[in-house]
Amino acid sequence: MTPTLEHERRLHLVALADPSFARTVLGMEPASPTGCRLDPFEASLVRLAALVAAGAAEVSLGSEAEIALAAGATTEQIAGVLISLVPVIGLAPVRKAASKTAQALASHPGVQRNFVQILSAGPIRVASTSPT
Repeated sequence: MTPTLEHERRLHLVALADPSFARTVLGMEPASPTGCRLDPFEASLVRLAALVAAGAAEVSLGSEAEIALAAGATTEQIAGVLISLVPVIGLAPVRKAASKTAQALASHPGVQRNFVQILSAGPIRVASTSPT
């Protein structure tokens, strides 16, 4: 059996989308960058909003949502970030991001099941109010 080379181990971690490895490699720790004057909680919510607006992948949204939870955010605050983006980027991209975030957080121990079900709900239906 040949020993695993360091580059092979790193590629394996990239293939697994290991969030701690990504943060280490890219220098993205949950703390705020020096000089930004945001605490880790605020910075994580700002980064989450930016990821939603950019149409980020599930792993990125999930990783940042987990960082936000670890920094003290509640699921209500994460939902608030998503909702506050609707007037700016529209319902469709927020809905897509909410579904991705829900899938990423589905196994997180601090996230309530109903929060995941709400975020990953099916199409929004608007009741017709036209007269009959």
